[in-house]
Amino acid sequence: MKNGFDMAAVRFFAGLNGHRGLDDVFVYGLHYNTVQTLPIAMIAFAMWLTAPRDGRRSDIIMTGFIAAIVVVALAMASKLFLPARPRPAALGLYPFTRQDFPFDWSSLPSDTLAILSAFTAAMWTAERRWGIVGIAMCVLVAIAKMFAGYHYPTDILIGAGLGVATFTGLWRFTDIGHRANRIVALAYRRAPVAITAALAFVAVSFGTLFADQRVLVKYMLGKESISGETTRVTAAAGGRVVVQMLP
Repeated sequence: MKNGFDMAAVRFFAGLNGHRGLDDVFVYGLHYNTVQTLPIAMIAFAMWLTAPRDGRRSDIIMTGFIAAIVVVALAMASKLFLPARPRPAALGLYPFTRQDFPFDWSSLPSDTLAILSAFTAAMWTAERRWGIVGIAMCVLVAIAKMFAGYHYPTDILIGAGLGVATFTGLWRFTDIGHRANRIVALAYRRAPVAITAALAFVAVSFGTLFADQRVLVKYMLGKESISGETTRVTAAAGGRVVVQMLP
């Protein structure tokens, strides 16, 4: 699944690795899921909390949350059941600063960009200024993913397209956001503590990119040990990365 466009980008970003200032920002600063996804998820959550429960904005943001959950499931299904695409750093063709990659996950699509794009599409539809913030975060994270050797440009574009398309489809052709808001409001009146705990769980899960849940699903499907250790990554002579699949 290599192409000239992707490989040119891999070569370009690999050439920027090793620059201390750039590494600090794009390899380390923007590396963690809580930095990449949690701020946008929290902005969306705040927009939902401050919107009238029976208003259009509340329905839009709720649709965005549902779309983000849907794209996580779609992205994971594609990684589990479609042919795997090795991450750029796993090719061993160019040196990258980080070597602690989840090599057992296919790089296609970028689930992080799928989630961010679903939220951003909802925020843009509800209020343009917050949509601009979401777009800026998407661009920064996309650069970080390519800079660190996690994703190819096409991974990013397909992930972002998946997020936008999922939100747009749900918002334009269903009333799932409105229905979900009614269910949440009814449930909150009956069990406010349980619903608050559930919302907190969802928020934390977005902050970790549903990492634990994905490992559990892979384990249940027999594709991973419960510890998550299905690969051993070692560096051979010349810095080439070697990935050994464990039984």
